[in-house]
Amino acid sequence: MIHFKLDATNSTNSYLKELVRQGAPGNWTVVSTRKQMQGRGQQGAVWFSDRGKNLTFSILIKEIGLKASDQFLLNCAVSQGIFRAMKAFDIPRLKVKWPNDIMSGSSKLAGILIENSLVSDRITHSIVGIGLNVNQEEFPSYLPDAVSMKQRTQNHYDLNAILKTLVDCIKAEIGLIETGQYETLRTNYTEHMYRRNAPHMFRVPTGQPFLAEITGTTDKGLLVLRKEDGSQAFYSFKEIEYL
Repeated sequence: MIHFKLDATNSTNSYLKELVRQGAPGNWTVVSTRKQMQGRGQQGAVWFSDRGKNLTFSILIKEIGLKASDQFLLNCAVSQGIFRAMKAFDIPRLKVKWPNDIMSGSSKLAGILIENSLVSDRITHSIVGIGLNVNQEEFPSYLPDAVSMKQRTQNHYDLNAILKTLVDCIKAEIGLIETGQYETLRTNYTEHMYRRNAPHMFRVPTGQPFLAEITGTTDKGLLVLRKEDGSQAFYSFKEIEYL
């Protein structure tokens, strides 16, 4: 693993993209920073992190032989890798909130942003950005649902050790893609889904709140809900809101 350690940068994903543009660094190149000024989440959301207290980093993953139509499997693999790494550090009540937030209880522990590059119908490489709350003890009031590893366990963590465990666990899950074990990935992702098989309130942007249960996802990554009348409904990201 080649590891670029930065004191500060706007975005580790953007930094790694530029490295790729300049000469394609090796598979599993990692860029991390003590302070990310313009960290991004899904759909332009901002990722907050105090300098030097958490992990904000990006990984280059190349040549895993995945079709663009199966790209949700990459999301499953990365999510499960983080999930298993957090299990190794005894973080309680872990779940994966669709599509790719890692939760401890009802609070957000980590977020993922995956950017894929395609040639024809294949993913040539992916830049996986991850933000993990590690040693932060307080969060701004506008992030009432954020939580850190330290808040959950009262332990202080070595960031390098956490990073190594994360990369190792993600590599192991990516190995399931490389060996064609797609159903194992999908099954494990579904098993660990946040609020699966329990009634919960949801809302679509133009509609009224409704009660439904998460039952899983489609192969393409759509969220599957079972409504009170027994019917199924399918939603892509940002088409549905948890209440």
